[in-house]
Amino acid sequence: MIKIANNSGQSQQIDFDLDGKLKLKSKATNEEIANSNLKQVNSFENPEAVSPKKSTVNLKGKKLNIALKPYSFNVIKIPFTK
Repeated sequence: MIKIANNSGQSQQIDFDLDGKLKLKSKATNEEIANSNLKQVNSFENPEAVSPKKSTVNLKGKKLNIALKPYSFNVIKIPFTK
């Protein structure tokens, strides 16, 4: 699992080299919380204004390339086989 935040106002392209002995699967899951309005809060009218969004990320061997949205927090879960 990788946890990473982008606290800048610009999108960031990040590369990870995932060295290790485990065999990684080719797809990972990214749970991202992002909102361009930094004062946005959840409310009864809009309870999911700031909530995690899931997406799939492809791995190329033991390399992961991901674009992080501005002002986002990401949790990337990478499954493996034993």
